Amino acid sequence: SLRQLDRMKEIIDTNIATRREYTRLAKTLFEGGKNSELDYRQAEAELRRVEAQEPQIRTAIAQAENAMNVLLNRVIGTPVRRGNLLSEQSLPPEVPSGLPSQLLERRPDIVMAEQELIAANAEIGVATAQLFPRVAIAGEVGLQSLNANNVFDVNSLAWQAGANLAQPIFNAGKNFARVDVADAHTMEMVAAYQTTVINSFRDVNDALVALNNSRAIVRAQAASVEATREVLRLSELRYRYGAAPYLQVLDAQRSLLTAQESETAARADQYRSLIFLYRALGGGWVVQ
Repeated sequence: SLRQLDRMKEIIDTNIATRREYTRLAKTLFEGGKNSELDYRQAEAELRRVEAQEPQIRTAIAQAENAMNVLLNRVIGTPVRRGNLLSEQSLPPEVPSGLPSQLLERRPDIVMAEQELIAANAEIGVATAQLFPRVAIAGEVGLQSLNANNVFDVNSLAWQAGANLAQPIFNAGKNFARVDVADAHTMEMVAAYQTTVINSFRDVNDALVALNNSRAIVRAQAASVEATREVLRLSELRYRYGAAPYLQVLDAQRSLLTAQESETAARADQYRSLIFLYRALGGGWVVQ
């Protein structure tokens, strides 16, 4: 978020400089009788509009730094050192296929649910491994079954019905037969463990879908910026030679700023998707 705000400040500062240049140009042309006062006033109004965004960004940056200092137990106002620029952050080219679902067993919620299950039935320790579904995590598509007979296939990843999903994951209760569920409390813990595991697989699949789609979104937004920048260049040429009103330039300037903001947000969302995947898996992975 902080690096996203830094990038937004760079964009706003660049746009302010551009608006000032064109305000001076519009004023010069107006005073020389080559265009109307309307063009000059429109350019001035647009400059003030963009200038008003700069202190808002500075406020957001200061608040983000304060929040980070609180997390790091540091004095409020301590400068926060920056890492790479938002555009320079590294991303894995793709999530490796075939990651074992056992990676999810590192998740704190699964560990807690398992320990509660063990506590409910001291004899259950060995059997909890039988309850955890064996699934291969394929980065490009989501999840793939290692054993279709006792887990589920990729077509079931729509998560349309929890009951339909729970049945194949836990093999219609056959694995539960290995567990002595003698009392209601133990059964409650078994159900809680089952729900936790199902939710963990949902988290992973949600994160994978978001990460994979974010790549396409970033590419599209970057292309939009380049296309809009070219529209602005052509509009500026037409305006300088008197072939177009400043309103055309104004529209192109606003469109470019919007496209740049959207691209920045898309890149930030891409990194957030990767963070969510790490969190969903309970950590990272080792590429063999």
